[in-house]
Order: sequence, then structure tokens, then C-alpha cells
Amino acid sequence: MTRQVSYAPLLTVDLRHRYYTGGTARSLSMRPTHATQQVLSGNLCRARVTPGRFELWYADQDGHAPARSMPADTILGFTLQSAAPDFDIVTQPDWGDGDLINHVLYFSNKGETGSSPLTLASQDAVLLPVRPRGFARPKDAPPLTLWRWFDDAEVWTEPEDGPKTGHINLMDVSEDGRYVLKAGSEVVLDFYLGSLSAGQILGAVELGWTDVSFDTKGDLPRAVTLQFLARTAPWLYMILPGKDQSLDGATITDPEGVPQFGAGVRSDDIRGRAGWIFRSDTARALAERSAPDGKLVLHPAAVGLQEPDPVTLPLPAPDGLQMDPDGAGLVFVVYVSL
Repeated sequence: MTRQVSYAPLLTVDLRHRYYTGGTARSLSMRPTHATQQVLSGNLCRARVTPGRFELWYADQDGHAPARSMPADTILGFTLQSAAPDFDIVTQPDWGDGDLINHVLYFSNKGETGSSPLTLASQDAVLLPVRPRGFARPKDAPPLTLWRWFDDAEVWTEPEDGPKTGHINLMDVSEDGRYVLKAGSEVVLDFYLGSLSAGQILGAVELGWTDVSFDTKGDLPRAVTLQFLARTAPWLYMILPGKDQSLDGATITDPEGVPQFGAGVRSDDIRGRAGWIFRSDTARALAERSAPDGKLVLHPAAVGLQEPDPVTLPLPAPDGLQMDPDGAGLVFVVYVSL
């Protein structure tokens, strides 16, 4: 007798980013950690990974579906990787100078395990240091314990009467994820234990559904959206006018004519030439392309009876992120020659 096998969705995760046109984070992909992949394979699940979306499908063999009998305390772990090298530039929060190399942005549904659909936003995620399974032990610390952050389970204990070496060995901890290293009740380190270095992954996700039974198909698929914000910073337009052209009195507005930037300030050193610098009134979100109502227009001041044509300005590019010439943080700089 031939067994009938069908597949049904167990979990969908949409990756959204406000920088990208259309909102899909098409440079991002999500993949199970090694330990989670073993759990999924053992429960006859298949992953489908596409840019901006992750789908998990489970097998049903004549009514037998192991995935729908997974323990309620199952925690699924994933990593986020990007095909775009400038992902940290276009994304909030600010990783800081060099921190992306040693940190990952961590998402979880802890405290909301019964919610579906659920949106997890990047501004609520936590930037965690990444550690391998062997790293330096804090000097003179009392015996240490390791706790899994998601469910507060103790997973490793350092022998109290054993010799204290200079390193911590966590090779017996098989699952990647967020952990808390404690000395007694004091937190020594809140970190992400990873098989991959932080340079290989941008983020990590842990999902559990302790309040949900998978026995009922009506509970499936569980739906999660990871929402990333575009980086915001002041915009500076460095505008080099044409011959004998002045930008005194010029304004930068939206398509409706509402001013968006302060008055231009003349500078004698914009790439070795004289020009005008316009600074946005507020921090603005970076975007891949302008929405029709988001275009910026330069209006040179009228000269006598002559009304100069307005100029549509280009958007900042990710590589335009620079230290503010005034020394007040980061800004996006755009050079424009008229």
C-alpha cells in the first residue's frame, strides 16, 4: 500500500526592511542553526529559504505528522545573513564603530510565545556579543554557571572543587543561542553562543511556542515578521552651482513646496570649490528610492524677473555616511553639481 505524504506550512517568517523599495529585505536570508536543523529533520520538516522570506513545512504521512507532536518547550534557533555588504549602514540601530564584527542583533518571541501573527521590530532587538565555545574565563571569579536565556534553564556548571583554568569550555553545550553566564546570582556575561562568527551572521532569532499546541491545524502556520528600520541621520547637500550662479535664498522642499532643510550656508571649500551646504531640519530615514511624495526639490532664488527651474535632488547613497563636519555624529552627505 502506497503511503500518501503531503506537506503543510508550520512556520513563516517575513523579513521586512523600510530601506528597500517595496519593503522586502531581499538581501536577507534566514537559516536554521545546526541543532535546530537536526530537530527539524527528525520531525520531517523542510525549510524553504528565499530572499526576504523563510518557510518551514512539515510532512503528514497518512495523518502521522511528527512535527505536530513536538514538545511544548521546543525552541527553534536561526541565523540571519545578508548578501548586501552595507546592511549595517542602511539599518537602525547603529552598531557603532566596529561592533558589527563582534555582535549580532538578537530577536526572540520570549514573553509572546502565544502570539501569531507577531511582529518583532529591530528597535526592540538586543545587540549581543558573540562568543565561541571556548573563551577566556573572568579572573578570580567564583564557580560559574550557564543559563539559557529563553527559558531560564541551567545548562552548564563549572565544578566547584576543580581546577580553574584560564578558559571556559562549553563544547558540551550543543545549541547555539542566547545564554547568560553567572557567578552565583551575578550576571557575568549576556551573550550569543555561536558556531559561526559574528562576521558571518548579522542577526540571530529564537522562537518558541510554549503556550501553543501544534496538534490543531488551525494554529498553523505560525507567522512572524521581522521588521528592520532604515537608518536615520541628518542629510547634508553639498551643492556646487554653475558659473556665476548663486544659491543665496534657495530652498529645498518636498513636492508640495514645504521646506525640509535649513537655509543654505556658503562654503569656500566643497571639493576645492565654492558652494552651498544645506542641512535637513531633522534626521531623515535612508531609502533605496524616493516615493513620489518623498522627492526633494531645490528651488534657486529668482534673479530679477527670471524664475530658475527647480532641480530634483538625488537621494543619499549608503556610502555617503560620514562624520558630521560639525563633529556632531554621523550624517549622510550628497554632492550635487548644477
